[in-house]
Amino acid sequence: MAKIDDLKKGDRVSWDTSQGRTRGKVVGIRTKPFSIKGTDLTASKDKPMVEVESEKTGAHASHKASALSKLQAAAGTATGKKATGKASKGTKADSDTASSKKADAKASTKRADAKASLSKKADSKKATKKADSKKATKTADTKKATTKKKANST
Repeated sequence: MAKIDDLKKGDRVSWDTSQGRTRGKVVGIRTKPFSIKGTDLTASKDKPMVEVESEKTGAHASHKASALSKLQAAAGTATGKKATGKASKGTKADSDTASSKKADAKASTKRADAKASLSKKADSKKATKKADSKKATKTADTKKATTKKKANST
């Protein structure tokens, strides 16, 4: 969990979403009411909010600082350090990134499985609907034939 004093514009952070853990950057620290995509949000000096931008989608969101985990900056970016080409020892931030990637992969697999399941259900419903339609047509044809027979016999 990050503290509001530890965060600044441009910091890389991660947070939980309904689809799993995601990463992004801090766009700003808000201390006054603001809006994102037409949604009015409340912030104050006593309860500041952190506006973030997703790396994956570019979507903006607002979170309390306590809901964010600060990540290690990518080499050659916000810290101003250049990549040395040496392998670094794993850090908590690296671990968070790896965990986030695993969570993203799991979520992606779950979405693909759910989509395939829905597709199968839709195909099944179409087949059932088609069969019901054929039955209804056959029943209607039978009724017409019966009505014609009755009309001809009178």
